[in-house]
Amino acid sequence: MTIEVVYVSDKNYMPYVEISAHTLLKVNPDAHITVVSPEPVTTIFDNVVIPLKQTYRQRRAHDRITQTTYLKLFLTELPFEKIIFIDPDTLIQKPLNELWNTEVEYIGLCESHDVGKEQAADLGIERYANTGMMLMNLPALRKINFTQKCLKAKAEPKLWCHEETLLNVAMQGKITYLPEKWNYCFNREISRSEERRVGKECRS
Repeated sequence: MTIEVVYVSDKNYMPYVEISAHTLLKVNPDAHITVVSPEPVTTIFDNVVIPLKQTYRQRRAHDRITQTTYLKLFLTELPFEKIIFIDPDTLIQKPLNELWNTEVEYIGLCESHDVGKEQAADLGIERYANTGMMLMNLPALRKINFTQKCLKAKAEPKLWCHEETLLNVAMQGKITYLPEKWNYCFNREISRSEERRVGKECRS
């Protein structure tokens, strides 16, 4: 069984991809890794270039979200049936077989840490999902025009109004919420957190 894993990165973030991929392959040696980038990058993994043809967001001071992050919304262009997307700042601690074998109609994500409740309230949605790790059913997402659906989503211009917010607004009612162990955020508070940590995402 080959687990298809995808990272999104530009050349500046590739050192983090290499670290995350090392932890991934240590416990998932048969995983196949693809790095999606807006320009070619130097990597031992497969590299698929998807150019970003416009500016999707004006960055603010101290904003950690880059243009490259929007490539998450273009992953339906990949020639796969199913992928696990992983943010480069994620350390993988356990095998991903259970996650890979999980059935999702469209997309599987973990609910955000506690600040997500504030994000959800501001956006007028019930729950806010974290896109740091996603299980994506690509044929189903292509069928509903996932990319355009997300890019056309309207959201308030909050600090967190980026690709993750657009996905949350566009995909309400189509998200399968996964156990938080698949995208546990270190140093982020999550109420009633008792699950064993499997994926640990460390954001700066």
